[in-house]
Amino acid sequence: MGNSQKGNKSIKQEYLKLIEKKKREYFKKNEAVIFACDIRKWKEFVLEEILDAIKIHPDADWPKALEKACKSWKTVNDNKYRSNIVLFDYLQESKPASNNSSRLRRTIIKVPDNIENEQIDFEATSIFDFLNGHFDQSTHFIANIISIFHHTFYTKNSYILSISPEESYQCSSRLLHISEDLIKETKTFIMIVLQTMIYYYGGLLAKKMQENPSQMYDFILEKIISQEVHSLLLHAYKISRPQDYLNYTMKLQSLENITCSDLQIDPMFCLDKPNNVHINGYGYAIEKVKEIEDVFTPMKKLEIIGYATDMICGSVDEYWKDMPDIDQNKLVIDGDNFLSIYIYIVIKSGVKDLKGHIWLITQLARSGIQNGAMGYYLTTLEACLIQVETLNS
Repeated sequence: MGNSQKGNKSIKQEYLKLIEKKKREYFKKNEAVIFACDIRKWKEFVLEEILDAIKIHPDADWPKALEKACKSWKTVNDNKYRSNIVLFDYLQESKPASNNSSRLRRTIIKVPDNIENEQIDFEATSIFDFLNGHFDQSTHFIANIISIFHHTFYTKNSYILSISPEESYQCSSRLLHISEDLIKETKTFIMIVLQTMIYYYGGLLAKKMQENPSQMYDFILEKIISQEVHSLLLHAYKISRPQDYLNYTMKLQSLENITCSDLQIDPMFCLDKPNNVHINGYGYAIEKVKEIEDVFTPMKKLEIIGYATDMICGSVDEYWKDMPDIDQNKLVIDGDNFLSIYIYIVIKSGVKDLKGHIWLITQLARSGIQNGAMGYYLTTLEACLIQVETLNS
């Protein structure tokens, strides 16, 4: 019995030595990165960013609210978030290359009632997934300033939601630049948060951001562009361009009965004519375009556009699937037909604020999306809106 206990103790000691060795090796390897930023002065650095925002937007309330919050913030709780990042990165480097053991656990650790039971997701596939848990905590500084921005930005500007496009004519000079002003404020805050992520977490996260700048930008936008912020920006665009909005709305109404043949779409792609088997036509793509109103960030909106585009091909395949003898070369949609089909889908979707949604994408999405398939789909949608406005009912 005694020898067994001594043996177990010896194995445990050897195991702990091995772990300590691995930790030392990790910190030696990453020391320069971890301590690249002076995280002891992160509040000072963040405050400088906020004070610059006050100079840029002197009439906005949120920069002043952030200044007050930053000056009064107690940093005692912040170290755990930084240490969690280091621990996560260490575990990611240390874990085996492949781990297929995934099982559900019924056993949980019961913590005292007065202790916050913060869950650390070590199964996160990236450091950005891991950060999600931090933003749910009230003691997290960045989560706190995002909450302050949401409240003060909405409270200051929510009055515009009561102004209809028709009423905005009467105060058009005052509202002319409202959308540009609000989007500038939003962009300023986005940059503050991105900079704060570096100051707050230090060099390790700065390195991850450098490796995946687009992923970090999209991650932050998901946190900042809430439903309330989205509604303000979209409505600001509408009332700063009331004539555009009203003209487009009336045009949609006048074209609501348009057919594929009216748009001179190739008969092979005129799916609004029942073929006695499939009568849905482009219905799925039309419903998908409507969903652009239910998502708030540029990438989510672009995903909707991408899915709708893919559904065009799927709809054609579904329409002709019971006629296998059709020449496949006839089912290739060229540029002209693609644009006309998209015009048909846009009209039938009836999304009155589509211009505003595209404006939000172009204003807030990272520049890289203009290249590749996403940029092509966005350009096609913009061309659709121009064509819709020139169509005769």
